[in-house]
Amino acid sequence: MRCGPLRWPDDRGLPLSERYMAMVRDGSEIQVNPPAFSEWLLAPAEDRRVPTAPDPAAWEDFERQMNALLA
Repeated sequence: MRCGPLRWPDDRGLPLSERYMAMVRDGSEIQVNPPAFSEWLLAPAEDRRVPTAPDPAAWEDFERQMNALLA
């Protein structure tokens, strides 16, 4: 899972629009703002081990999805 803001600048480079996105890799498919993420945000916090970083091949999938959202 990767989370962060996506920002669209106007023609002067000033912020035009911003969205906070959560992206989850499911195989080779990237899900954007999956319902399970929203449900997780509403649940009480739990202590648990942080998952390891995704394999390097996942970054290309995340980047492709972000570029598609910004297009």
